[in-house]
Amino acid sequence: MPNNQVDTAIQDEINRDKNAKLQKRIRELRKYQSCEAKRQDQSASEFIGYAIAGLVLWFVMHKAFEMACWPDSELDADPNYLGTKGLWNVVMYVVPFCFWGIAIKHLVIGVFSWIEYYFAQFKITRLKKKLAK
Repeated sequence: MPNNQVDTAIQDEINRDKNAKLQKRIRELRKYQSCEAKRQDQSASEFIGYAIAGLVLWFVMHKAFEMACWPDSELDADPNYLGTKGLWNVVMYVVPFCFWGIAIKHLVIGVFSWIEYYFAQFKITRLKKKLAK
């Protein structure tokens, strides 16, 4: 067998190995992309849910606070009753902001998942170009 054919056979073997590695990497990136898409969908739905829950609680708690019959004079009221007023005043602000904080967390997760998804798509495109060579 001439030397030229041996070199060609070796080069073909090397190219087959490289192509197999590139194909494997593309499959791994597709699987990773699928996980990121699921994470993005889940984060988007949880963001919407927590944001709506925060808004509903904000309006409901404020309306309940306005509708409550707090006495005009602190001398007429039971001290425990006045303690409830202060607690309700704090809770009607803290609880909705907690929900909005969780909603923002899920928004950030969704944005980063979106970035990761398209970065993986960019990597797949580059690997396909290498594979085509």
